[in-house]
Order: sequence, then structure tokens, then C-alpha cells
Amino acid sequence: MDEGLDATALRRLLTAVDVLMVVRTRDELLVALPVVVRRALGCDTVAMAFLGPSGALGCSDPVELTTPDRLALFEARAIEYPLAARTRVRGGPPLRRSDVQSDLSYRATALYSELFAGFAVEHTLAFGCWADAALCVAANRDRPDFSDRDLAVAAALQPRVTAALVRTARLSADGLGPVRRADGASGRTLTVREDAVVALVAQGLANYAIGRRLGISVRTVHKHLQHVYAKLGVPNRTAAALRWQGRRDDGAVGGPGGP
Repeated sequence: MDEGLDATALRRLLTAVDVLMVVRTRDELLVALPVVVRRALGCDTVAMAFLGPSGALGCSDPVELTTPDRLALFEARAIEYPLAARTRVRGGPPLRRSDVQSDLSYRATALYSELFAGFAVEHTLAFGCWADAALCVAANRDRPDFSDRDLAVAAALQPRVTAALVRTARLSADGLGPVRRADGASGRTLTVREDAVVALVAQGLANYAIGRRLGISVRTVHKHLQHVYAKLGVPNRTAAALRWQGRRDDGAVGGPGGP
């Protein structure tokens, strides 16, 4: 168990790691990360900036939080926001906005009034990850502020997101990045959540254990498995696990077709 994590925090972290394990492309990572961060940190919104050779690419939940215009505005106003500079220092730990800037100072900025108003960004916990480029991740809440336990979860999540970032960079370099799993006669792709469910089936977990691990009901697990069976063209969980593992071993990788 990671130091500083209680049972509840550890469950949140394991749920996030389950999703990260099935991500194989950079696009998938950007789609999956808002889900991962919301589950791990219990936040209201998530904003990310992927700082690659082509400039900043935003991904968020809700998506309106990081439109190109809003990203440009953020970069122009970032000097008002010390957390941005602090989380872009390679190797730096996760930080709360309140650790480096008072509420009064923050709410007096044009950044707050012009960019964050209406998006429940009163409190923020952010961290950076590095591979071939930097990825800055910010979890936001209306209230309350993030706790020390949340900081511990973020500290445990940071190297795991970094590992996913490194892996997707390597797979893209090997020519595997854009490949998406299309199994069975339907040729339909498994979603990130369906991939996570069948991955846990392959590990031998029962539906109730899968539900606890992913934070969903047993009924939802069953529905995901029904979709998996149809997409893989198999009759049951054992066959699904074998087909999924075989495709994984062959280098086929999944793509997020939806939540």
C-alpha cells in the first residue's frame, strides 16, 4: 500500500490504475484521463494541457473548459497563476492552488473572472508528468479544498500517469499507437470501460469484485460484458477473456468507443 493512503483512497487509486492499464495510444490517454482523475480525486472538473512539439493540446471534463481559445487565454494569463509554473517543473510534487496562492489573490485575478467563472474552479490540485512532452493535469472543485489524503492519492497517481505517458509514446514510436482493437464479425471497438472489465475477467475476478474495483454496480458490469460478448463474437466470459488475451498478446490494442 502506498504510504499515506487509507482503504478508501486506495480503492480510488486502483480504479484509476485499472483504466490506465488498458490505454495504448496518446489519444486514448487524453480521453481516459479525465475519467481517471475524477474517480481518483473526487473532483468536479478536470483540465489538462499536453505540451508537445506542436504546442498545447487541451482535454477536459467538461470539454468546454479547454477549448483552443480558452487554452490561449490561460497561457496569456498564466503569470497570474503560480500553480501553473510550479507544476511545470519536472519532478515537482502535486500541489494545491491554496499551497502557493491565497484565495483572495486568486479571486482578484482576471484569469479567475475571465476563464474559471462558472466552471467550479474554486480549488485546484495539479501535477505534471513527463515523457516525450509534458502533461499538466488539474483537478478542480467548488468546495471543499483538497485534503492531505487527496494529495497522497495524487502523489501515487502521478508516476502511474507518467508510466502511461511513456508507454503511449513508445507504442506510437513502434507504430502501434493508432491501432484499435476490432474483434469478431462486428468489427466494433471495445470502449475503455469494456476493456477494463474484460481485463479483470481475464484476471479471474467475479462480477461483484469487478464492480467494487471499478466503482460500478454488478448490473453495470453485466451490461458491459454483454456488449463485450457481442463485439468479440463469443458466448461467455471465459471465451471473452481468452479472445481478449489473445488479441492483446498479438499486439492489438483497444480504442475508446465511449464511456
